[in-house]
Amino acid sequence: MDLIAGIGVLYGSYLIYRGKTSILFGWGKTRLGSLINLAIGVLTLLIPGGIGGIASILATVSGIVGFLSA
Repeated sequence: MDLIAGIGVLYGSYLIYRGKTSILFGWGKTRLGSLINLAIGVLTLLIPGGIGGIASILATVSGIVGFLSA
């Protein structure tokens, strides 16, 4: 579970970065990456036996900040 969530958050962060550096359709990549990070953060907090803790909070904050910056 930790590995899958970690890879998902990395991919979401990569999309946020690519969205910020892209001229065309950057807002779509940024929002998709933010949604991925937000969903992973919330799900890992809610699922029993999930990761929880700092990793979930950081993923959630990354998703919220990504949405605000898009």
